[in-house]
Amino acid sequence: MVRRCVPESEVHSIMIFCDSYACGGHLGDHRIAANVLQRGYYWTTKFHTAHHFYLSCEHCQCTGALSHCDIMPISLILIIEIFDVGSLDFMGPFPKYFSFVHILVAIDYVSK
Repeated sequence: MVRRCVPESEVHSIMIFCDSYACGGHLGDHRIAANVLQRGYYWTTKFHTAHHFYLSCEHCQCTGALSHCDIMPISLILIIEIFDVGSLDFMGPFPKYFSFVHILVAIDYVSK
Protein backbone atom coordinates (compact mmCIF):
# COMPACT_ATOMS: atom_id res chain seq x y z
CA MET A 1 0.00 0.00 0.00
CA VAL A 2 1.29 3.44 -0.90
CA ARG A 3 1.14 5.88 2.01
CA ARG A 4 1.44 9.63 1.81
CA CYS A 5 4.01 11.28 4.08
CA VAL A 6 2.27 14.06 5.93
CA PRO A 7 3.83 17.40 6.87
CA GLU A 8 3.71 18.41 10.53
CA SER A 9 1.14 21.15 9.80
CA GLU A 10 -1.51 18.59 8.67
CA VAL A 11 -1.03 16.06 11.47
CA HIS A 12 -3.50 17.62 13.92
CA SER A 13 -6.36 17.84 11.41
CA ILE A 14 -5.78 14.20 10.35
CA MET A 15 -5.81 13.10 14.00
CA ILE A 16 -9.10 14.92 14.61
CA PHE A 17 -10.65 13.30 11.52
CA CYS A 18 -9.43 9.79 12.42
CA ASP A 19 -10.53 10.12 16.05
CA SER A 20 -14.11 11.25 15.45
CA TYR A 21 -15.26 9.72 12.19
CA ALA A 22 -18.90 9.04 11.23
CA CYS A 23 -19.01 5.37 12.25
CA GLY A 24 -18.19 6.18 15.86
CA GLY A 25 -14.98 7.37 17.37
CA HIS A 26 -12.97 8.06 20.47
CA LEU A 27 -11.92 4.43 20.76
CA GLY A 28 -8.35 4.77 22.01
CA ASP A 29 -4.86 5.62 20.87
CA HIS A 30 -4.16 2.34 19.07
CA ARG A 31 -7.39 2.65 17.10
CA ILE A 32 -6.57 6.25 16.12
CA ALA A 33 -3.16 5.15 14.81
CA ALA A 34 -4.77 2.23 12.96
CA ASN A 35 -7.26 4.62 11.31
CA VAL A 36 -4.40 6.87 10.22
CA LEU A 37 -2.66 3.91 8.57
CA GLN A 38 -5.88 2.62 6.98
CA ARG A 39 -6.49 6.00 5.37
CA GLY A 40 -3.03 5.92 3.81
CA TYR A 41 -1.22 8.57 5.86
CA TYR A 42 2.21 8.18 7.42
CA TRP A 43 4.61 10.08 9.66
CA THR A 44 7.37 8.73 11.84
CA THR A 45 5.86 9.51 15.26
CA LYS A 46 2.25 8.51 14.54
CA PHE A 47 1.88 6.21 17.58
CA HIS A 48 3.44 8.78 19.91
CA THR A 49 1.26 11.54 18.44
CA ALA A 50 -1.86 9.36 18.67
CA HIS A 51 -1.16 8.64 22.33
CA HIS A 52 -0.74 12.35 23.18
CA PHE A 53 -3.84 13.22 21.15
CA TYR A 54 -5.81 10.53 23.00
CA LEU A 55 -4.71 11.92 26.36
CA SER A 56 -5.70 15.47 25.38
CA CYS A 57 -9.12 14.57 23.90
CA GLU A 58 -11.92 15.05 26.43
CA HIS A 59 -14.32 12.67 24.65
CA CYS A 60 -11.69 9.93 24.52
CA GLN A 61 -11.09 10.21 28.24
CA CYS A 62 -14.83 9.90 28.96
CA THR A 63 -15.30 6.97 26.58
CA GLY A 64 -12.09 5.10 27.25
CA ALA A 65 -10.50 2.52 25.03
CA LEU A 66 -12.47 -0.62 24.16
CA SER A 67 -10.81 -3.88 25.10
CA HIS A 68 -11.58 -7.39 23.95
CA CYS A 69 -13.59 -7.90 27.16
CA ASP A 70 -16.00 -5.09 26.16
CA ILE A 71 -16.81 -6.50 22.75
CA MET A 72 -19.95 -8.64 22.56
CA PRO A 73 -19.40 -12.17 21.26
CA ILE A 74 -20.88 -13.03 17.91
CA SER A 75 -23.92 -15.25 18.24
CA LEU A 76 -25.87 -17.01 15.54
CA ILE A 77 -29.28 -15.67 14.58
CA LEU A 78 -32.00 -18.29 14.79
CA ILE A 79 -34.21 -18.07 11.70
CA ILE A 80 -37.79 -19.10 12.45
CA GLU A 81 -40.63 -18.92 9.97
CA ILE A 82 -44.22 -18.14 10.89
CA PHE A 83 -46.07 -21.18 12.32
CA ASP A 84 -42.79 -23.02 13.10
CA VAL A 85 -43.26 -22.53 16.83
CA GLY A 86 -46.78 -22.67 18.15
CA SER A 87 -49.21 -24.54 20.35
CA LEU A 88 -52.73 -25.84 20.33
CA ASP A 89 -54.91 -25.69 23.42
CA PHE A 90 -58.26 -27.37 23.92
CA MET A 91 -60.53 -25.45 26.33
CA GLY A 92 -63.91 -26.32 27.69
CA PRO A 93 -66.58 -27.42 28.40
CA PHE A 94 -68.44 -24.14 28.32
CA PRO A 95 -72.16 -23.46 28.30
CA LYS A 96 -73.71 -24.48 24.98
CA TYR A 97 -73.59 -21.90 22.23
CA PHE A 98 -75.03 -23.11 18.92
CA SER A 99 -74.26 -26.66 20.08
CA PHE A 100 -70.55 -25.84 20.67
CA VAL A 101 -69.11 -26.53 24.12
CA HIS A 102 -65.32 -26.52 23.49
CA ILE A 103 -62.84 -24.01 22.01
CA LEU A 104 -59.68 -24.89 20.11
CA VAL A 105 -57.01 -22.16 20.60
CA ALA A 106 -54.02 -21.99 18.22
CA ILE A 107 -51.10 -19.72 19.13
CA ASP A 108 -48.17 -18.82 16.87
CA TYR A 109 -45.25 -17.66 19.05
CA VAL A 110 -43.36 -16.01 16.16
CA SER A 111 -45.98 -13.54 14.93
CA LYS A 112 -48.13 -13.49 18.12
